[in-house]
Amino acid sequence: RMAEPPGGGGPFLDNYDLTKAKISQQHIAARLSQGPRDENGRFRITKGMSSLVTPEEIAAKKEGVTLMDPTKAVTLHTEKKRPADWKRDIGGRDEKKAKAKKEEVEEPAVKPTWLSVGLVVKILDKSQAEAYKRKGVIRSVKQEEVNTASVELLGDDVKMTVTVREKHLETVLPAVGKPVRVVKGESAGATGELRKLHEKRFLAEVAIDASDGVRQRVEFLQYDEVCKLNR
Repeated sequence: RMAEPPGGGGPFLDNYDLTKAKISQQHIAARLSQGPRDENGRFRITKGMSSLVTPEEIAAKKEGVTLMDPTKAVTLHTEKKRPADWKRDIGGRDEKKAKAKKEEVEEPAVKPTWLSVGLVVKILDKSQAEAYKRKGVIRSVKQEEVNTASVELLGDDVKMTVTVREKHLETVLPAVGKPVRVVKGESAGATGELRKLHEKRFLAEVAIDASDGVRQRVEFLQYDEVCKLNR
């Protein structure tokens, strides 16, 4: 809120100390009256008179307070002192953050996977000539930054197992009436029976098993959302 001092002269702040201002003005006037004059009686400013400091200002500076020109608004401020070890504290926090970030990087990220034991899949890894485009049964799954599966090849008299990355495996659809497992979507993990393939729409009609073993719900799923079970 602004207030007018007695006699006018422009707006001042309410917290302006009029008594100190008068003292300061009197001190300035006294200093000027004692200063040298030229031959016409006018005051002559000499070196060192450009800064007129009052006793009140000297005392205020010792207390960490700055007093502005009495013709202007008064600004009071104190310097905030930082602790002697503030740099060390900041460094300690940075060190903790760096350590936490390093632990996050070192910890292997586990990615979700549609692979599960018992699925019949097709291998599309060209680097494994003996298994390329062959079908096999997943015997184990290893979830890491790169998901892999141990697949036992079908059709050989001698059992052969290969390790294949998830991106090189493809779902297999069984004959109608055979068991399947839903591997993606809201019903992922559920088992059921393949009822029909809608080839024009690329959809598989699956009857999902209920908890009591009675097939009660039919879903239409994408080909890569269901996979043949080895039963």
